[in-house]
This record gives sequence, structure tokens and C-alpha cells, in this order.
Amino acid sequence: MDNQQFENNSDVVFAINAIFNNAPIESILPMPGGRSGAMLYLARVNGAGYVVKKVDPSRPMHKERAEQEFACMTIASELGVAPKLYYSNIELGLSIAEQIDGAPLARSAKYLERVAEALRRLHQGPEFPQGVDPAALAHLMDEYLLAQSGCGLPESIMQTIDEVHSMMASFVRSTPCHNDLNPTNIIETDRGVYFVDWEWAGMSNPFVDLAQLGVFGFPRAEQRVELLERYLERLPTDQERALMTMARGMALAVFAAGFYQTAQASGDHTSPDAFPMPDLLAYLGALRERASASVVAVSLLEEMRREIDTDAYGDAKRLLLLMASD
Repeated sequence: MDNQQFENNSDVVFAINAIFNNAPIESILPMPGGRSGAMLYLARVNGAGYVVKKVDPSRPMHKERAEQEFACMTIASELGVAPKLYYSNIELGLSIAEQIDGAPLARSAKYLERVAEALRRLHQGPEFPQGVDPAALAHLMDEYLLAQSGCGLPESIMQTIDEVHSMMASFVRSTPCHNDLNPTNIIETDRGVYFVDWEWAGMSNPFVDLAQLGVFGFPRAEQRVELLERYLERLPTDQERALMTMARGMALAVFAAGFYQTAQASGDHTSPDAFPMPDLLAYLGALRERASASVVAVSLLEEMRREIDTDAYGDAKRLLLLMASD
């Protein structure tokens, strides 16, 4: 490999050489990045692949956020629910992890069982640093958009997030959570399921992690019930069913908030019609990287509104209010 072409990424080459004792680097190729703006590379050394992530140094509090992310990645890697972590450096904002031989969006017949087991293992594992929970994250997004454009997130998103967060607080113990379980952050292999992109991980509400899985991966209500049963390894109580239902409102709202922020950052200011959830999933499956953030945002917002208007959501809300008053 000609290292001259990577002269602007000498820290990447240095880290790889340090880990692998100056073994010849076969290639370092850019990979598509996520919404965080981080730079991703696929490095090959001795015939094996490694994912290199460089945190965007221009993002606010990038060192503090790198410290949080790397600490959570280390614990998750040791639990076997994240790719093996070989290197992390807070000052450089750099991590190097095993490349997992699998692909996001691939789903086997054992996927539900595997993803439930991986999430259970994460939630039962050692505590993470506190971090920012999804409700607080949405408020940060709202403040950011307000400062950038004078227009924050839709009011119904913030109302739903605050209501669900307040109602669930008395019933849920915080656990180590990923907090961004969209399909591109979940990779299935023959060995099991791995979660990637731990930028927003921390101690949080485990039912929101479960509900996030359900937004894109388990669109039908009966699928989400089965996910909860597999996760709990038993039939859920009425309270647990109610918490899962309420958490879906939160998950839809937080994902919608993220796509609203992405739309503004990318200059996508269209005002599209909302897709029903089956059509949105088909749209994302067909376009993936080229999908309009505005289309996804308004579609998730509309699905959130439908969800909180259902009888099931109303019943869950009444049950939790009744239990809180006892």
C-alpha cells in the first residue's frame, strides 16, 4: 500500500502499526459514515478487516463524547454484543474494531431470538457511564435546531417524549443501553447479533431500546409482543406490556427528531407527504443511503401520532397512571 495517499490520516496508520507490530497494511478504504459525521475506514492487515472510526473534531464536546462512546464500546465488546475493540484513543478520537462478517438489514429465521438475547445480555451487563438518555438527546436536538434556524422540533414530538419519559420513570430501572438501535446499527452473523455505533450509549430505559428495535425491524404488533417475550424469557406482565407500548411512542418520536435534524443539516427542506409505515419500510429498503431525511422524518412523526391515538396506547397510559396512584 502507498502510505502517501494517507498522509492526512497518519494517526490512523500509526494506530494500526502500533496494534499489529508494523505488519504490512494492505489497504485503508473509506466507508459510508453515519449521521454523526464521523469518518469510517476499512483497513486490511494480514488478510483481516478492521473498522477504523475517527470522531468529527468539530462536533461540540467531541472529547467528552468520545470518552463516553469508547467506554461503552469497551464494555459492550467484552460482553460480546459489540465487535471486538482493539484500540481507542480519546485525544485522537480514534477507535479500531474487528470487522464483522455480516451486513445490516440482513435477517435470518433466528434473528428475533438472537437480537433479543444480545439486548438482554447488554441490559444485564456492567453499568455504563451515565451519558445522555433519549429524552435528553431529543431536547438537545430541539435546542440545536432552534439555535440554527429559529425553528425547533415539532411540538408533538417534544410533548410525547416528555409525557412518556415522565410516566415511565417510576416503573423502570436504568440499565446499560445503546439508545440508537436503527437497522444499520445491527449486524447479524452466524455467531449472533452485534450492535455498532455506540455514540449515544449510556444508562437509560431498556424498554426504549426494545421499542427502537421494533420501529424498523418488527413493524407488526404481534412481532413486538414476541420480541418482548423472547427478551424477558417469559410472558410479560400487564405493566410490562404497557411500558412497551408507551416506549414505542418515545422511540418513534426520538427517531423522527433525529431525521428532522439530519434533514436540516443536509439542506433537505422539502415538505413531503408522509408514508404509511409499510410504504416507508419499502422506501428505505429500496433507497437506503439516498433516502430523503425529510420523508423519513414526517413519516415517523405521522406514525407516532397514530400510535398515541390508538386504544392500546390509551389503555397503557391509564394503567400506568392507576398503578402510580396506588
